[in-house]
Amino acid sequence: MSKRIILAVILLLCSAQLALAHDTWIEKRGGELLVLRGHDGNAEPYDPALVKEPKAFDANGRTIALEIVKNKGNASLSAKESPAIVAALYDSGYWLKTTDGWKKATKREGKDKYTIVESIKSKQWCKGFLAGSNESLKPVGQQFELVPLKDPTTLRAGDTLPMRVIFDGNPVEGAIITTGGDHASDTKNPLKTDKEGKASITVEKSGLQLVKASHQVPIKDDPDADVLYLASTITFVAP
Repeated sequence: MSKRIILAVILLLCSAQLALAHDTWIEKRGGELLVLRGHDGNAEPYDPALVKEPKAFDANGRTIALEIVKNKGNASLSAKESPAIVAALYDSGYWLKTTDGWKKATKREGKDKYTIVESIKSKQWCKGFLAGSNESLKPVGQQFELVPLKDPTTLRAGDTLPMRVIFDGNPVEGAIITTGGDHASDTKNPLKTDKEGKASITVEKSGLQLVKASHQVPIKDDPDADVLYLASTITFVAP
């Protein structure tokens, strides 16, 4: 294999890792509940129209009205009451991994334009835990969801957080769990969920915590993608 071909393969693999390593998370900044998206802790601008399915609950599990506010380069979540839990979906849509890198297109759109390596549909959910609540241990109804098995707002550095990952209400075995301060989503040896969809992480330091679950499943009867890429993040602040 020539050096040029080897370099092209390396670049393609790197672009794939970067495309799927982007996180979507909820963070409170300056009094605003922002839906942020980026890589290695750096928030990047995106189309706020891609944020959907807003959900909010008080400490007793009562649903609170939550609106998506479209800002320049991102979206924020606005509630008239103080929520304990907020959640949303970032619907990234269809993507193609090609020999020329990642392209924002469906499989049918790219059929005659690119050499397609993989076609995916990407959906990324996020939840923010803002106040203590027993409701934290319950799913909020997202299709792919990372569910804490302990109230994350009670945790401090050194504490353990057990979690469960579900897809369509069922436990997911082999989902990859990544963590990191400053929103870093990638680790050298990521955890994977067991047969019950469970895994545990340790809170390494104080401050904003981001935990991410990701998984891929084949898609049936969709002419525009072969793989569904799923991700779910939770954020909370450890004192």
